Amino acid sequence: MAHLREYDGGTGTVVLVQVENECGLMGAARDHCDEADRLFAEQVPAGLVAFMREHADGLAADVAAALAAGAAEGTWEEVFGPVAEEMFQTYYTAAYVDAVASAGKDEYPIPMAVNCWLDKGHEPGRFPTGGPNARVLEIWKWAAPSLDACGPDIYVRTFCDDCDNYRKLGNPLFIPETATHAYAAPRAIWTTGHHHALCFSPFGFEEMGEPFDDSVGVLFGMDTSDPALRTPQNVDEYRAAMEELAGLFWYAGGYGNMEAVISERGKKQTLELGNWVLDVTFGDTPGAVLALPVSDDEAFVLGMSANFFWHSASEGKPHCDLLACEDGRFVDGMWVRDRRLNGDETTMPAFEGPTLLRLKTFCYA
Repeated sequence: MAHLREYDGGTGTVVLVQVENECGLMGAARDHCDEADRLFAEQVPAGLVAFMREHADGLAADVAAALAAGAAEGTWEEVFGPVAEEMFQTYYTAAYVDAVASAGKDEYPIPMAVNCWLDKGHEPGRFPTGGPNARVLEIWKWAAPSLDACGPDIYVRTFCDDCDNYRKLGNPLFIPETATHAYAAPRAIWTTGHHHALCFSPFGFEEMGEPFDDSVGVLFGMDTSDPALRTPQNVDEYRAAMEELAGLFWYAGGYGNMEAVISERGKKQTLELGNWVLDVTFGDTPGAVLALPVSDDEAFVLGMSANFFWHSASEGKPHCDLLACEDGRFVDGMWVRDRRLNGDETTMPAFEGPTLLRLKTFCYA
């Protein structure tokens, strides 16, 4: 960190440091060395127990049940019962990572994060136990306050649920690793618009467009049964999505009031945009739609692989129509119209590849 401060402090090229990579213990629920056994027999920090009880509603079901049935204070086994070893390993892993992060910030105080190999419902020891899985995020938030984000490496079909789970306790969504299959572009759009993600980083970016085989999938802890893995992400499609997202981000000066929907959450969804609502319908191809309202009657809409229409949300004005529909792009933060759309293009509107539109509506009685 001292090196980064010396060589990059003036330019800020490095904006965040990942302190550890998928930390945790494989093969057992906890360390069994003499020192670990001694600590396991000691008292659980009272502040940790209080924090977990305070946030019991967000705990994994088995953790919440063990905590409710356990002692209010005492050893790890007395407080946590059947999940004691996992909770113990998690606490000391998080405390160690926090010590590293804290020392680093003393040298150069930029944001720091840690990533996680997801447990995928397995028993402790079959995944790196002690890492910042969502089921133990409460421990990480209490024991590692020097970290700015705990992020999941997501290679499984429960992508959306995993993203949701990592937003608790004010944790920003930070995805340092994910797969490069056909959901990559829609997921980048959705995580940006819905979760205002700090990071969405497909792993092995230079190999995007190439198929996965099962051996590579197993190596990276991926769900190799996921049908999406059979279809590589089209590189040109992903590039187009990133360019449109970058333009929107520049124009808005950040996330603004972006919102988004994704096909993984259902065929029919809606985006509420002030006086009107955008009705989105997805087909069988992975898709997403993001909206950035700029007023109660106007929004920029980025979408792919979706049909859409609109209806009024204005009381006393049940009808809604378009004043203007343009496609285009942002250049240096300014909207540049490519075409003004009308006729069939607005009667039966649809997104195919990533497309950015500017929609102006009016509602009337």
